[in-house]
Amino acid sequence: MGYIYHSSILKTSNILLLCLLWGDLFLTLSLEWSLNEQYQFGYLVPWIGAYLIFLRWQDRPSPEVARFNKLTTLLLFIALVSLFPTKIILESNPDWRLMHWTQSMIVFGATLAILYQWGGAPWLKHFSLPFLILLFSVPWPTQFEQPLIQGLMRMVAAITVDTFNLLGIYALQKGNVIMLTNGLVGVEEACSGVRSFQSTLMLGYFLGELFRFNINWRVSLLGFGVVASIVLNIIRTLTLTFATHMIGPKFMEHWHDPVGYFVSLFAFVLLLFLSFFVKKNKRSRKQVDHNDQLFFSINWLNKITVYPALILLIGSAPFVEAWYQLQEPARQDRAIATIDWTQAASDIIFEDIPGRIRSVLRYSEGKKARWNIGQREHWITYYFNWEEGNISSFSDVHRPEVCLPAAGYTEIIHADDFNWSRNGLDLEINTYILYDNNSPIFVFFSVWNDLSGETVPSARSKWDRLDNAMKAKRLSGRRSLEIIVSGLEYEEEARMKVLAFLDRSVNVDAQ
Repeated sequence: MGYIYHSSILKTSNILLLCLLWGDLFLTLSLEWSLNEQYQFGYLVPWIGAYLIFLRWQDRPSPEVARFNKLTTLLLFIALVSLFPTKIILESNPDWRLMHWTQSMIVFGATLAILYQWGGAPWLKHFSLPFLILLFSVPWPTQFEQPLIQGLMRMVAAITVDTFNLLGIYALQKGNVIMLTNGLVGVEEACSGVRSFQSTLMLGYFLGELFRFNINWRVSLLGFGVVASIVLNIIRTLTLTFATHMIGPKFMEHWHDPVGYFVSLFAFVLLLFLSFFVKKNKRSRKQVDHNDQLFFSINWLNKITVYPALILLIGSAPFVEAWYQLQEPARQDRAIATIDWTQAASDIIFEDIPGRIRSVLRYSEGKKARWNIGQREHWITYYFNWEEGNISSFSDVHRPEVCLPAAGYTEIIHADDFNWSRNGLDLEINTYILYDNNSPIFVFFSVWNDLSGETVPSARSKWDRLDNAMKAKRLSGRRSLEIIVSGLEYEEEARMKVLAFLDRSVNVDAQ
C-alpha cells in the first residue's frame, strides 16, 4: 500500500512539473495575447494542445524498459537553470519576443527530456507533435514579422488599386493607404486580416495532427492555409474598399470586424473541408490495451530528479523578485494622475482607438476624447496608461515628433516647454506647433512614471535591454497625455487654456 501511495505522489509530481513549465510560459505570453489582436487566438492554443495530447494518450505506445538516463536528466536541469536568467531579463523586458522564444525553447526542450525519461524514444516520437502546437501561441520575432506583414499589406493594396483602375474607378496607392475620390482606406484596417494567416497556420497544423496525416499532407495543409488566407483577405479588401467607394467611409467602421470574422471562419471551413477530403490518406491509429500494468510500468522521473526539478521551477519566481528587490533603491511614494472627464468638457465625445494602435503602443488603458468650444475651437485628447509589468525600457510612447511626420506634417515647430505641478507630481509639458492651411495647431504632450522622481531607464539595443536587466531596472508604470488644440491663434492663449484644463480635470492621488 505504501509503495502504491508513494508511486501516486511521484506520478502527480511529474505531471505537476510539466503543467507548471507550460503554465508559466502561457502566463508570460498572455500579455501579448491581451494587447495584440493578431495573437488573441493564443488563448485557444493551450486547450487545443491539451485535447491533442489527450487523443495521443488514448493510443500511446508501450514505454521502453524503465531506466535512468543521465544525459536527459542533465539536459532537463540545464533547461530549468536557464529559466533563471531568462525570467530576470523578461521581468525588465516583458515585451521582448526574443526572450519569449528563448523561454519557449527551454520549456519545449525540458518537455522532450521528460517525455524521454517517461517512455523512451517511442513516447518522445508519439507525444512531441501535439506539444509542438503549443509553440504556435508564441509571437513571431518582430524582425521577421514586420517585413512580412508590411510586404503583404503593400501587395494587397497594389492589387486592390490595380483592380479598381481596371474597372475605371479612381484609386491611388500611397504606402499602405488607398486613396479614393471620397476618402482614404487604410490598408492596415482593410486588410488587417492578412495577419490572420498566423492563426490559419495553427489551424492547419491542428487539423493535420487531429487526422494524423502523413508529413506530405500536413505540409500541403499548411501551404493551402496560407494561400487561402491571403486570397480571402484580398477579396475582403476589395469588398470593403468598393463599399467605401459606393457608400462612404462609415461603411468601414461598421463592417470591418464582421467581414474579418467571416473571412477567418471561411478559411477554417475551407481547411476543414480539405481535411475531410484527404482523410482517407491519414495514418490509422494503433489500438493498444490500456491496463494498469502498462500505466504503472511508465518510467517516471525518480524522486532524486523530479523533486529538485520542482524546487528549481517553483523557486525561479521568488529568485527573480529577490534579484530586483535587493538592487532597486527604495521606491518613492506613488503619485497616480487620473483624468476626471466630467470636468473636461460638457459635450465630450469618446472615440474608439483602432486595435492596431494598441498592438503598437501596448498600453493597458487608453482614452481618446473630442470636444468643441464654440464654433472654431476644437480639442482632441489622448490619455494612455501602461501598468507595471506591461512596459519595458525598450518601449516608448507615441511621441508627437514621431507620429506627426508619419501623418504628413513636415513643418513642426518645437516651442517652449512648461511645467504643471500638483500633489507631488511635476509634469513637463512639451509644446509643438504645426500648420494646416496656414492655421496653427497646438500640440501639448507629457509622459511620466507613477513614482515621483523616478528616472525612466531607456534602451535602444539588445545590449541595453540586457544591461537594464542585470542592473535590476524595471518600470513602475507609465502614463502619457497628448492634447491637440486647433482654432486658436496664439500659443500663449492655448497654453493658458491647457493649464486651466489640467487644473480642473487632472486628479493626483499620492500613495
